[in-house]
Amino acid sequence: MPTIEPLKQPGYEYPQSQTNILPKLPVRALVLAPGSGGKTTMITRLLVDKQFYGGKFSRIYWFSPSATVDDGLDPLREYVNKLQDQEEDPTFHDDFDPTFVRKLLDRQKKITEHLKRRGSKKRLNIAIVVDDHADNPAAMHRAGGILETLYVRARHFGVSTIVVHFPSEKSQ
Repeated sequence: MPTIEPLKQPGYEYPQSQTNILPKLPVRALVLAPGSGGKTTMITRLLVDKQFYGGKFSRIYWFSPSATVDDGLDPLREYVNKLQDQEEDPTFHDDFDPTFVRKLLDRQKKITEHLKRRGSKKRLNIAIVVDDHADNPAAMHRAGGILETLYVRARHFGVSTIVVHFPSEKSQ
């Protein structure tokens, strides 16, 4: 009886969490909880704490109407100030800007292509958090499919996407 062997896979290596209870990076996640339910605290801890995903992302971007003023993001602010130049490449954005996100994806794709051409198996992770924009028509419905792109194709470039939402009665 003939044997069917699987095709050889490239075997790219993304930096991963030390624990096996978390999903492998890049991850696509949806976080749902009521207001003051600990969403920001949980995600910040996952991104900052070395026992989770801390140190595994080369860049982090957080889109939320309150991104620049939310005190709950202060631990992440301290962390990313050491990680990326906030003047040149800011982490926190009060508006969801699909054009900016597309530029991030284009840059990450070019980095991935460059690493591939060099023959490197190592890849870089970035994280994009979209918080409190799930009921924002400009982000969800008129963004030219950018959230779909983040969830479906961006993982091929090492992009982890986390969408955070507070489910209200009108959205159920």
